[in-house]
Amino acid sequence: VDGTLCGTKLPYCQHLAPALAMRAADGSIPNPFGSYRMCHFTKEWQQHMAEVYPRVYRETGAPIIYVDEVGSPNFMCYGANHGHPVPLNMNEADYALLKAIREATPEEVALYGEYPVTDVASQLWDCNISYQVSRWGELYLGPYYDEVQSEDRTSPALIDALRFLFPRVVQLDLPLGIQYGSWQPLKQIFFNGEALYDAFWDRFESKGQAFMTNAFRLEKEFRDCFSSDRPEPMVPTATPMVAANRFPGSGRTVWTLYNQAYRTFRGPVLEIEHVEGATYQDIWNGVPLTPEFKNGKAVLTLELEPQGIGSVAQIRK
Repeated sequence: VDGTLCGTKLPYCQHLAPALAMRAADGSIPNPFGSYRMCHFTKEWQQHMAEVYPRVYRETGAPIIYVDEVGSPNFMCYGANHGHPVPLNMNEADYALLKAIREATPEEVALYGEYPVTDVASQLWDCNISYQVSRWGELYLGPYYDEVQSEDRTSPALIDALRFLFPRVVQLDLPLGIQYGSWQPLKQIFFNGEALYDAFWDRFESKGQAFMTNAFRLEKEFRDCFSSDRPEPMVPTATPMVAANRFPGSGRTVWTLYNQAYRTFRGPVLEIEHVEGATYQDIWNGVPLTPEFKNGKAVLTLELEPQGIGSVAQIRK
């Protein structure tokens, strides 16, 4: 369901547009994608959408419903008769619309949207699409996997900050256009402990598919860790070459690892506070680890390929 766009050929949109459509600074009504973009600050549009979502649920029984085109700080409305300051604060409009939809829709229905919203508005839904690993997203600012400039250069681990700031809101990565580059950025999805949206979208090459299959397996097996509301990004490691995120679960903790260098790393990667009786596993490769114990810490040693992903777990009794 689209939270703001309304097709120009739909009779009810034609009826509502003169009063409710967003206005440009010159007073005109923009027409993106052959649709009107309704000003979702207006009470009339909020009421309309508050009726649409419960009806869709009644008619389909869908347990998850999409709120398309919301999370829209780049859109602007200059409608002088909409009851908002000119121009409109779009974050305020997003909050108002999501609040109306959430309060009208049964609690068991999960809501997800296209773009991130503010901390206040994020409480009103369960998930948003993330374009962090798309061809046009932020994670393509660095060099490609095979663009080795020199041996001492690194390809820094890239953090999706919203994943850790709002851990109860699922960041659903959509890797648009990834087929034009490399599947390597998919590694950052697992490193950040995130979900993948539409894996069939661009059909990853076989190595990329195998990588994500292993990632899905681990995220499912250690779901209590990856759904934790206390994840920690970029925790201390035993070497600056390797970055790590920490995901605490029930009686166990998972670390995701990323070798930031263009060469293989072999050596200690983590020094973990040891708990009596705890065991350690290289869960990415499915083998047990035998740590060295030093000053109350378990020192874990691994081999990680250039720009390689790893993952280890501490299992407590």
